[in-house]
Amino acid sequence: MTLLTTSSDPANASRDAAMDFIRLADQSRRCFALGMVAAVPVFGLPAAVEVARLFTAVARETGEPWDHRPFAAGFVGSWALLVAIYATAGLTWAYGFLGLEMVFFGWLFASRVRTRRPRIENPSRRWLYLGLALAYGQVFVLVPVVLWVGSMIQSSLKR
Repeated sequence: MTLLTTSSDPANASRDAAMDFIRLADQSRRCFALGMVAAVPVFGLPAAVEVARLFTAVARETGEPWDHRPFAAGFVGSWALLVAIYATAGLTWAYGFLGLEMVFFGWLFASRVRTRRPRIENPSRRWLYLGLALAYGQVFVLVPVVLWVGSMIQSSLKR
């Protein structure tokens, strides 16, 4: 569905455009609400996937230049590095690296939000990005949970 549908009647065209903006705002708020659900570790994974899908649909519709691939590649690479740090240096160093990683990804995310503008202005753009940030945050919350469970299993096997 395209944004700003055109009609032969000028009154209908402005009404259609207003309805498109309302729908766009509703989708952005829905992205935020799902992002709050996605922030719950493990149980929020399906909601995080839906947030990424909804964000991509809204971004494509408004012409927002966004690409999830750098973040996905960064998450996979940082998880691998985090597991290697945990295996060699222990849980404390892994949590320290996780803190640095969160600061870096937060800075990268914020800089992309500030520097990229859509073709069509979204009235609820901040809610859309806040929902995506919460869904990305689920990845960071999941890491300490996995590390903690792994250390508990490791300590129970040593007994």
